[in-house]
Amino acid sequence: PGFFVFVGDATIMVNTAPPAGGGPPPPTPINLEIHRFIKIVSGIALMLGLIFGIVCIIQDPADYVRTLVFVIGIIVANVPEGLLATVTVSLTLTAVKLGKVNVNVKDLEGVETLGSTTCICSDKTGTLTQNKMTSNHIYLEFSSSTDPDSTYEVNALTSSELGDPTPGFDFTDPALAKLLMTCNLVNACVFDTGKVGTGVDNLSLYIQARECLNGNASDIAFFKFAEGCLWKKDGLTLGTQPELPAAEAMRTANPTATVANSQGATQKLIIPFNSRYKFMVSVNWVMDPVEGKLRPAVLMKGAAEQIFQRCGTYVKGSEVVPIDQAKVDHFVKVYDTFGGAGERVIGFAMKYLDEDSSYACAQTDADTPDEMTVGGVPLDASGEPIKPDATGYYAIGSQQFLDWGGPDNETNCMDKCPPPATPAFDALTFVGLISLIDPPREAVPPSVLQCRRAGVKVVMVTGDHPKTAAAIARMVNIIQPTAETIDMYAERTGFGKDLKAAQAAAEAECAKLDLNLAVNRHMRYTKSVVEARVIPGHELKTMTPDQVKEAFMYRDLVFARTSPEQKLKIVNAAQDMGHVVAVTGDGVNDSPALRGADIGCAMGIAGTDVSKEAADMILMTDDFSAIVLGIEEGRLIFDNLKKSIAYTLSSNIPEISPFLMYIITQMPLSLSTVLILCVDLGTDMVPAISLAYEKAESDIMERPPRDQHVDHLVTVKLVSFAYLQIGVFQALGGFYSFFVVMNDYGFKMRTVIGSAGVLGGASGVAFAKDGDKISSECPCGGGLSWDDYAKDAGFKLSSVGMVECSASKGTTEKCNGAGSNDLYVEIQTGTDGVRYLETDTKAYTMLEDVVTKKSNYDDMSSFLSAKCDVTSDDFGVTWTKNDDWYPLASKAMTPDGASKKTKWSPNNWPYGFGCPYGALRPSQYCKYPEVTFVGPNPCYKGIEALRHAQTAAFVSIVIVQWADLIICKTRILSIYHQGMENKIMLIGLTSETLLCCALAYIPGLHQGLFTRDIMFNHWTPSMPFSILIFLYDETRKYLIRTHKAAYKGTPNEEGWLERYTYY
Repeated sequence: PGFFVFVGDATIMVNTAPPAGGGPPPPTPINLEIHRFIKIVSGIALMLGLIFGIVCIIQDPADYVRTLVFVIGIIVANVPEGLLATVTVSLTLTAVKLGKVNVNVKDLEGVETLGSTTCICSDKTGTLTQNKMTSNHIYLEFSSSTDPDSTYEVNALTSSELGDPTPGFDFTDPALAKLLMTCNLVNACVFDTGKVGTGVDNLSLYIQARECLNGNASDIAFFKFAEGCLWKKDGLTLGTQPELPAAEAMRTANPTATVANSQGATQKLIIPFNSRYKFMVSVNWVMDPVEGKLRPAVLMKGAAEQIFQRCGTYVKGSEVVPIDQAKVDHFVKVYDTFGGAGERVIGFAMKYLDEDSSYACAQTDADTPDEMTVGGVPLDASGEPIKPDATGYYAIGSQQFLDWGGPDNETNCMDKCPPPATPAFDALTFVGLISLIDPPREAVPPSVLQCRRAGVKVVMVTGDHPKTAAAIARMVNIIQPTAETIDMYAERTGFGKDLKAAQAAAEAECAKLDLNLAVNRHMRYTKSVVEARVIPGHELKTMTPDQVKEAFMYRDLVFARTSPEQKLKIVNAAQDMGHVVAVTGDGVNDSPALRGADIGCAMGIAGTDVSKEAADMILMTDDFSAIVLGIEEGRLIFDNLKKSIAYTLSSNIPEISPFLMYIITQMPLSLSTVLILCVDLGTDMVPAISLAYEKAESDIMERPPRDQHVDHLVTVKLVSFAYLQIGVFQALGGFYSFFVVMNDYGFKMRTVIGSAGVLGGASGVAFAKDGDKISSECPCGGGLSWDDYAKDAGFKLSSVGMVECSASKGTTEKCNGAGSNDLYVEIQTGTDGVRYLETDTKAYTMLEDVVTKKSNYDDMSSFLSAKCDVTSDDFGVTWTKNDDWYPLASKAMTPDGASKKTKWSPNNWPYGFGCPYGALRPSQYCKYPEVTFVGPNPCYKGIEALRHAQTAAFVSIVIVQWADLIICKTRILSIYHQGMENKIMLIGLTSETLLCCALAYIPGLHQGLFTRDIMFNHWTPSMPFSILIFLYDETRKYLIRTHKAAYKGTPNEEGWLERYTYY
């Protein structure tokens, strides 16, 4: 019967697997940045809206509707409405790009986190290497050795040539038979018996080319090595081999022992590989190559030094010899040779159980558990390594390991302490070593160099031996070619094993260097010329968090023989230093580190379901270079968001400044609230989103990672660039366009400033009627249009917008409506400059009828006298023929007054009953009095001129935003280098222009948006400002690049312009 050691939350699975309901994860860097930006923008918008709203209330407490619209306009002008869409598009595009390189992104925001990464803690096998292992060397003591070091190159055994090992050896030697037992029987790998690739029979291929099922890359390498050796032993060749592969036939002849488990079911005696103990065990019935009989044996494979320390004897041909110091030294020498070449070294050991009389073992049929007892107790079938004094324990060398290496190998005694004089009762017999070559992925070395240039520290965290880890790290540029570890430095300088003395010498040598130079800057903290450090797991176990942080100060860093639990210790230390850490992992025990890292990257091929669940992204091909691509894409997201925000914020100044000018100078709004919405929710949306499609600048992986405490999404420099530089240019362009249009229609700049009251105030609505009050600014009306009065008199509007005279007036004559001035009361001016009311017009008759009907006045004169505060010969404003805008009837008019009076034409008449066009006095000639528009000609009509000028200001924002969009493509490079390959941006430029035209020229929109069909030449005033914006920014970027190139690598590399304008 079994028993429970831990239950519930105390079990290993619960403590390593991600919690099902552990609360929300911490916010990602991009999430924090967006929330920070929202707070800043919201604060600014609400503050400005409140300030301007208070000013409006003070100026006109009764007009709360106008104030509300005003405040909404201010707030809307400050909010980049396209940001959310840009963020979503950026993240989605990146996920699609990464998906094409077999990276499954589970958390979109995590991609940007990868762009902020400053440290990558990467596995070696399968991530940095190809995970296509081949048996390269063996270390085995044959009966008759052909090599003085007992090492043999064996990779030709499985090649297409089926070559011989170098040097050759005896394939019938008992030592080789035992090596084949331990590497092949402790293995579940088999050949695929079907068709592979293009439909080729897998078993028709040579050994190395065959596809395998089950097992990892190491198992496959051992299995193919065993198959090759058995072919050589039996004289088999491709085409003559039996149907059942030789290695699989060997397993049939040497079956795994079985035992009854706690439920009484038959179970194989296997201890699966455990990353903490780093070995795998199988108990088999094996054919003893010396005695020629089937015997029960423990077979073990695993980390070479861990296996060796569990052994008290070793195989030498047909003999078993005690391990002495000479054997230990020889083992260490061979291991260092293999490991130094970057080969993964696996050790093998075994022990015949029937050597000990306490074991009772008997083989039965396949369906019945074997008799496998020790001291009368069945062998433990739990599948976990057990303590030497536990019930059911069978020999796996645990006591020998403790006697030699201490608990958990804490002293690493194998190369420091002699082997125990008397082997422990459970000591195994060391068989030999097989070294595997697993070449680095082709893309990894340049990817690591790219990370270095980008300021990202790459740290190897592997379960391999320190020698192997260091060699592979050097191959993939994690350790630079010229860098030395303390061991290498001690060996070069003659200190040997005295590492303390070597460290002191390295520090003394460093003290002579100038640490201010860029090449020596990384030594400032370590104070040592030793630039690389390799930390084994037994050393890491005893290190404090501060000591781990100190290790991160070395430029090149490798952690070897680490357990998955130690990964979390490494990650936490890096995060405490301020690093943004990305971690790769594939096992269940890796899940705490994957979950604890800023971004976890699980392996798609070798990864377990638990690790994939805990990770933020899955590398479907287990390829490290995909992480580097993710870093670039993450940085691109942040860059493009900055560019989009810079583009969007720039238009805030030309949108806010009209309100500011209104408050300060009482100038009419050059851009209405509705047109601000048209910019923010219309013309700016697609261009802002198009920046998400912008490709990376060529220097994106040359910059250091952003400092999350300094380099925010929105910084003072970005606000300065958008508001105080580009925004000022845009505001000037908008005001210039506005004043040019007003000037062209008869209103000089000095006349417009301060005229908000006579042009309808901030709302731009002309004199809404309020009871009996009539504006004193208006010489001839009470705030309603002529159409309103005409309808009151009994006329009705026709379907084409004309006033149809009623039958009661005795005529069916069509009369013009508010669209022109034919029926407006006309004020005539004589040659003497005296103005008078024309009473013999149809308009006067109709108006007099309205006055009589709707008021208590007897005639028109009394009505005007009471309501308009005018006299019959002067209408409140003194106009003379000396005014520079004074219209003449003809150029033939003589100074002596031959022409008695000058009559205003309908296009030139600025007022009309009710002042529907405002009461702003013209101040010069109108340049376009006879141009036909969809609505009224704006000449001398203040409100109409204002509408045209506001539309021109709206158009000017679109035009200057053309240049703004182009300059925002890059932050430091010239547009010449970046190019115009962004097709979505071209669509954005086209769409905003077409939308601008639609808003200006579709008549149905004029009434709701107060836009007008401006002339083409009124598109041009802002174009020089657009060109100026482009030239200014190109010059700024050129000066930054020139300064950086001139002072590269010096403390003065960042010049004044970059310091204050590079956002």
